Amino acid sequence: MKFKILGIYPYAGLEQSIKKQLPEFSELEIDHFVGDLNYGIEIATKQLRNHNYDAIISRGGTKRALEQKFDLPIIDIGVSKYDILQAIQSLKHINKIAIVGFDFLSINAEHVIEDFNKNLSVFQIKSLNDAQKILLKLKEDDYDVIIGDRITSRLANELGINCILISSGDESVISALQNCLNLLKNKYSEKESSRTLLELLKYRNEGLVVTDDDNIINYTMNLNYVAKLMPHIKKRIHYINWNDNKASIFMSQNKWYQINKLKSTTYIVKQLNNYQPREIRDSSNNIDIKIFNAYLKSNLSEEFLNALEIYKHNDDILFIAGENGSGKGQLISIISSAESKQTFQINCNELTESKLTNLESSMASPFLDTKNTIIFNHLDKLNINLQKKLMHFINETLLFKRNKLIFSYELDSQSGNNLTKILIKQPKYIEIKPFNYLDSQQISLLISLLINQLNIKYGRETLGVTDITFDRILRGPWERNYRQFINVLTESYKASSSPYINLSSLKYGLNQENSEYNLTNTSKITHIQQNFLSIPINNDLNDSIDLIIQKELSINNFNKTKTAESLGISRSTLWRLLKRIN
Repeated sequence: MKFKILGIYPYAGLEQSIKKQLPEFSELEIDHFVGDLNYGIEIATKQLRNHNYDAIISRGGTKRALEQKFDLPIIDIGVSKYDILQAIQSLKHINKIAIVGFDFLSINAEHVIEDFNKNLSVFQIKSLNDAQKILLKLKEDDYDVIIGDRITSRLANELGINCILISSGDESVISALQNCLNLLKNKYSEKESSRTLLELLKYRNEGLVVTDDDNIINYTMNLNYVAKLMPHIKKRIHYINWNDNKASIFMSQNKWYQINKLKSTTYIVKQLNNYQPREIRDSSNNIDIKIFNAYLKSNLSEEFLNALEIYKHNDDILFIAGENGSGKGQLISIISSAESKQTFQINCNELTESKLTNLESSMASPFLDTKNTIIFNHLDKLNINLQKKLMHFINETLLFKRNKLIFSYELDSQSGNNLTKILIKQPKYIEIKPFNYLDSQQISLLISLLINQLNIKYGRETLGVTDITFDRILRGPWERNYRQFINVLTESYKASSSPYINLSSLKYGLNQENSEYNLTNTSKITHIQQNFLSIPINNDLNDSIDLIIQKELSINNFNKTKTAESLGISRSTLWRLLKRIN
């Protein structure tokens, strides 16, 4: 294997030194040129335009200038301590000597002076201007001779100062050529390995991600859409417990991907072309998810918020606790595993011993299947003996290894809380705080987001709530938490006909929500019937009709034609009813 090298030397003697040693390095083929600084850059620019080189070899300030201009590896022909000592020894009968050069020269010179107890002045330069200023000062101070590199030597000659050029000896030249060869061999080997790995990754349609020991990504290969995928990959690398999870699935740009950990700092990412996750029905009562996310941000710690995305895609057992209406169902819908074949809801309030036995033994039971999400609602309603039996089955059969398990229970219940957390080892636990824990700023944000969503839905321009209404909202108490807040504000919005929801509209919303809650908790009603529960049950017929019309008018932004259509009546009938209301 031959490596093509561009040699640019600050003085002609260095070219001869390189040519003298080159026969010992048959794998290196060098084009030789003499030129320092800007002239050296001109030579390199012209040569690189017409030839492909593997590296450049040069020295000192010229090497520095080339590094700033070109991306190729640039090998330094150094100046050894022996080279410096030899130059000093040649001037042993001279009294006033100074060494001037870039740091590659000045640092080694200081070491030589210290090691051999030489009484010399050393000046480090960073540019041509530095060199000129220092040399002029040394000339004023009557220095007999300057020892320097090629740049210093040239400037000294122009200023009429005696100067000795420190040349790179055979040892320095051989070392530079050997470093060049080693570097290019290693680079070629790495390139061949990378090419083989890239071909393999392309064949398998996979991408490679490599991190350091602190999980900071420092290398990727064959990874398309890096900017879009990287946030998902970083989250999973940082937050997934990879001791318990071998893979995680996520979606980006409407495509599904899987990330696997190969070893401590290496991950494989692949697109899942035929992956079709089962959609999870959202139980958030059609309230926009942005509002619930804002509620979660106000309610949960930063640690849990960061972990929520991970909970969607790993198999950790998860416990969600909160008071009635605090949003447990909505949160479960968000984090239920989208990769599951199916999602099963088990209401522990209705779970009897015979039903549990059937779940444990029936061939059609989700307990005996794999890759499902099983949600146990109202675990607190399950009696202690059945809890023990359920947890024993989960632990003995490793149900939590084969399926994703999510448990929910209410914090104000007397049973289940401590027992459950003890019987299953190291569960992930999320507690949703009561709505009354939110401060005024957080509640104000939720009100703004909800009204914005309702304005979009109904085509209205409600601006907010009055100050007195806001004070009443802050006083609460919101016994049914987030769900009650959303329902009350929605009913208040529908009943309002002014730019701001006033106190009377809020009271109406509170009464409507309370009536609906009392009725739904004392009667078996269908979902369709529940939509008509916003009419107080103690109203007479005319009052109820009037209220329905007023609400529909408000929803339709007081457009009478749309209101008549939505009510299924003619415009003349609507006008007649409105006349009676007025």
